Amino acid sequence: TSITVVCPIAITNPGVLCPSGAPVQLTATPAGGTWTVTPYLTSTGLFTPSLASPGLNSVTYTVAPCGSASIDITVDGPTIDIGLITPSQTSCGGDSSGNIVVDPFAISGGTSPYTYDWDAQATGPNDVYPDDGNNFSPHGLVNVPAGFYDFHVTDANGCTAVATVEVQDGPPVTATFQIDPIECFGQSSGGIDIVSTSGPP
Repeated sequence: TSITVVCPIAITNPGVLCPSGAPVQLTATPAGGTWTVTPYLTSTGLFTPSLASPGLNSVTYTVAPCGSASIDITVDGPTIDIGLITPSQTSCGGDSSGNIVVDPFAISGGTSPYTYDWDAQATGPNDVYPDDGNNFSPHGLVNVPAGFYDFHVTDANGCTAVATVEVQDGPPVTATFQIDPIECFGQSSGGIDIVSTSGPP
């Protein structure tokens, strides 16, 4: 029984890959060939983006009697770095006065432009905040309650990074009272004094 090999070789390009993405199985025709092993590619054609360099990475597929063919696979720019995020606790325990500030100029990596999305872990993942979208201005949340918030950054190639930040509860307002009992039944000589307080004014 003979096997007919149809040339030429064709390698399917998987498109732009994210550096933190899962390994991708490459495909090529005709079947039965082998892939040239590199630090990012196995002999069976499993391509691992995290082991490749940002930019173009060459892969080669060989099958007899057709010979070899190569293509370049693009890995997105360096992994997205969200940079500096500064949370501020609520003014008082239980209120919604917490803030989160993100420096947009500290965001780097990937391929711009970026889009942004905030989600509160307690109510996400489809929360809608004014800061969601692609405006490139100081980013953050204003007047939010205590809790954990996820800040998603997505670049032009669909690669993402997520940072989780906690807004802590501020101190509660407390007061200590001193109760002075009446001296004799029926009199109005009792009193209540505030001895000390704590928390924001």
